[in-house]
Amino acid sequence: MTILLDNYKFPAKGHIEINVEVDISVTADEARQTARRWLADEISMLVDADPPLLVVGEKIHWRVPAYISFPDMGRVDVIGTVIVDATTGKIIEAEKSKTEILQYLEERVKPKLPPNEFMTRKVPPQFISADIPQAEPITLPEK
Repeated sequence: MTILLDNYKFPAKGHIEINVEVDISVTADEARQTARRWLADEISMLVDADPPLLVVGEKIHWRVPAYISFPDMGRVDVIGTVIVDATTGKIIEAEKSKTEILQYLEERVKPKLPPNEFMTRKVPPQFISADIPQAEPITLPEK
């Protein structure tokens, strides 16, 4: 487990003594599982979570890095973090995290991806049934 001390001032050199008492009710694994479920529900099934860092500051929380991977490309990029309260197990500032992750995906990840061939591929004529009328093409709205 890695512990990050947030907003603590330290001298550049010399002796440092750290004495902090904290109550942790949520384990690193529990925080990661909470983040995984939230990421799958709110962002995408292609997003997963790395092991978290324990952050000791005003509030004690787990900082869980989120990353995206694709079946044909593997792991692509760390796309943001999910903050899980170390005492309650609840996600802190969920909407802010969601907005930041979706913005990162749109601005930084999407431009790196190859074109989606599935959406532009035509079905060979031998696989089109003569008994079933063709559906109207779907046009996805621009964001």
